[in-house]
Amino acid sequence: MATASVLSVLFLVVALATGQLQPTGGASKINPQDSSVREILENAVATRNSQSNEEPLRVVAVHSATSQVVAGTLYAFDYVAEGGWTGNLLNCHSEVLDQPWTNPQPKLVKHKCD
Repeated sequence: MATASVLSVLFLVVALATGQLQPTGGASKINPQDSSVREILENAVATRNSQSNEEPLRVVAVHSATSQVVAGTLYAFDYVAEGGWTGNLLNCHSEVLDQPWTNPQPKLVKHKCD
């Protein structure tokens, strides 16, 4: 019985360490090139552009994306954006909360560019 318990714990540790098992409630990697994933980011950036006096941005490339089930779905993106006034390329991180029962849909909850 003890051997089975040790093997179960060992399997769980290996699965978590190699990314084969996601912890409950944790963020999961998603395909950043998926058209629906990219659309969520582009819509959030467009909303940010329309509601901000800062330089407008255009998404150029998405490097990574994750999703996490919370009260809805929280998406996190690392991407490159081009500044609309300067043309400078910026490394950005944004988080978008998708809650189908709220409006506006989805909400940009965090945004930072370097």
